[in-house]
Amino acid sequence: MTELINLIKEGNLSDLEELLTINSIRSNLKQQYWDFIPQLCELLSEESEARSKCIEHVMLTITEVATSAKDLLIVFMEQFDKFICDFRFKLLLKPISKCLDNLSSKKGYSLGLVLSVLNAHIKSITIGDKDQDLHRIFERLNIALDFVYPFARQIAVTDASTKEYRDKNNKQLEEILLFVVKVLAHPLSNIDVTLSDDSLIKIYQKLGDILSCCSRDAISTIEKLEDRNQFIMFRKKQIEHQRSSLNTNDLENMDTDLLDVEEPIPEIGISMIPFLATIEGVNLAIPLIYRADFVTGSFLNSSIRLLKDTSEIIVKKGINIAIHMFSTMQEDSTSYQGIKKLNKTLEAIYQILLRCPNIDLRRYASKIVPELIKVLSNESKYIFFERIINHSHQAVKGYGIILLKNSLQENMTFKKENEYLKGEHLDKLFNDIFLFNVEKDILDNAEFLLDALSLFRYLISVDKRNETGIIEKADYVEKNFLKPLEKSIDLAKAHYQLEIQNCNATEQMNSRKEFLQAGIVRIEMIESILAICSDLKAKKK
Repeated sequence: MTELINLIKEGNLSDLEELLTINSIRSNLKQQYWDFIPQLCELLSEESEARSKCIEHVMLTITEVATSAKDLLIVFMEQFDKFICDFRFKLLLKPISKCLDNLSSKKGYSLGLVLSVLNAHIKSITIGDKDQDLHRIFERLNIALDFVYPFARQIAVTDASTKEYRDKNNKQLEEILLFVVKVLAHPLSNIDVTLSDDSLIKIYQKLGDILSCCSRDAISTIEKLEDRNQFIMFRKKQIEHQRSSLNTNDLENMDTDLLDVEEPIPEIGISMIPFLATIEGVNLAIPLIYRADFVTGSFLNSSIRLLKDTSEIIVKKGINIAIHMFSTMQEDSTSYQGIKKLNKTLEAIYQILLRCPNIDLRRYASKIVPELIKVLSNESKYIFFERIINHSHQAVKGYGIILLKNSLQENMTFKKENEYLKGEHLDKLFNDIFLFNVEKDILDNAEFLLDALSLFRYLISVDKRNETGIIEKADYVEKNFLKPLEKSIDLAKAHYQLEIQNCNATEQMNSRKEFLQAGIVRIEMIESILAICSDLKAKKK
């Protein structure tokens, strides 16, 4: 074996190949690989490509001569499990792949072990802002996915696949899917697409190819993963309940199977599967028989988890899903009730608009709802406006009024026929919008009030043909909205001015005074628009 080592150190591949044809050398490798493979790994040098090729060739030769692929895999995994360098990580995968191919049984379980270590290697790199960090992550992901893809191809699910075939390869399929979901959860969910290069797009394409091998239907795959997660969580609660009812002695004698519960599948990773559909060039397997609203609803259901995340990068991915799905649907075609979990999705979007500190992300999220309105049928548009205008939060109600104004403007400008946004159908919406109680705090409702006044001013000025019925509604608006608001403004201004007079000359009171003065400015802004609306109403008499 000394001659073999010397040739490896010299990087002399041609002489090494000739030496490895000798039966006695091959026999020594067959008997001594337990000790020899660690020596080979110690000789690895990133600076010497020739030496590395020699080592790889010897390792592949060992996979040919070893009688037990299982034992050989254990030896390779001992070296692979050492987080020493990217170079070792890359070189060991090819002989490990050969070992897995040579296994006669339980390949899925062995593949799962390899993939768990592979995932740990990927997670060991911290995601930073440096290009170097991203480059390392992308390089490892590309290597890992190139390793996984042939195993996905081996079990490619097709319509012709028999039940026996699927059952035989079920474990291998499960492990590959689990690996994909874990990679999607970390690091991919935390990497901003806009900050990366084309290499990330290629990674997404490879993931899409692997998923397509493992499933004929991406939606069913998501549902199966979610069902499996629910079972795992149920099992954990069941075991916790059993343990809580046992004493110390019983706990020590407890069946070990009850203690060994698999970890839940990362929800964020499952939710990232629909995000792949938004990447150009990624083709997920989705049966053509599925209606567009069903696919959209299923993907939105997954994206809710992304929209609710605390990471802005992850939230942005949830927004991408929603915008993409709505933009690909036919306009004026979809029932509000036909999109699964639409109300929960909208609520998640509203929370972003209300609470997200990043103004750019809020603006991006605001693009979702107009895209939704486009695809809703005429009746469903009305249902949407009815719900958003009766939302519990005043700012969301105000946002709904802006969207309604835009839709009415579009109808009148482009002569779009929507009987639900004309005349008597709008009467109920106007009743909900143009209603104000004197006891309400003006500043708490400022956004809503400004939007409602803006809507009335626009309609009373532009709707010359009275398509919306605003002329008949003007008296109601004056009585239930304009007059109460005018009285409330007078009371609020008097109250704020009195508060300002009572402020002492202290630092704390100066801050309070500035707050009150800003409040008066806001109230006067509302008052000026109110005056315009009142004048326009008077001219319509």
